[in-house]
Amino acid sequence: MTNFLHIISVYKGDISWVKDLEGQYILYYKDKPQYDPYNNVNICGAETNILKFIIDFYDNLPDICVFTHPYNIKWTHQGNLYDRVNDIYKKRDNLLLFGSLSFGSLSFGSLSHLVYDIKSNKNVKYDFMKSTNWWNETMQEFFGDMPIDFSLGKTPASQFYVKSDTIRRLPKEFYINMLNFLLKKSIPGTLYNEDNPYNEFWMSRYMEWSWEFIFTSNLLNPY
Repeated sequence: MTNFLHIISVYKGDISWVKDLEGQYILYYKDKPQYDPYNNVNICGAETNILKFIIDFYDNLPDICVFTHPYNIKWTHQGNLYDRVNDIYKKRDNLLLFGSLSFGSLSFGSLSHLVYDIKSNKNVKYDFMKSTNWWNETMQEFFGDMPIDFSLGKTPASQFYVKSDTIRRLPKEFYINMLNFLLKKSIPGTLYNEDNPYNEFWMSRYMEWSWEFIFTSNLLNPY
């Protein structure tokens, strides 16, 4: 694959803005098998697309993956999304050169999402993660017991870039297990419902709250 690829999860939304992208991109769909392998079942939004892409291309990932939603203007990021992605594309050589730049959230600087601080950290549902057994069944083998307030000081990551070497510091089985957990345990059709910790609304957010931790925290047993 190319050394840079922008993966855009598409379900609803105007994607005419992709004409302004400078780097290579693909559209990743929901419930449209005609677009396989860039297609997935419509459960837990973009998070399951990210996981399936990683699994399908684990041994042949682009050097830099950028995962985003299909909306150019939205509260989840600042300004035009294509400007944010084009900036990453222009800096791709430096990102590959420096190991410290292995992951970055595109949500940083948005109106609602900055770094999790003591106040905003209260919105992270650690109790939901525990009650669904999400951490124990997906994370504990590689990261140990769930740290207290592990999202503290990290950026929310509904959209982000990550380097292939950073993805592959965990085995493919980690991502397969995570995807299977979300697909099997989530209550279908609940992406906009907040009344149950097994709803897609919350299950997808467990990932958004955890991507930076997954890609940057120390592993219990390095792969």
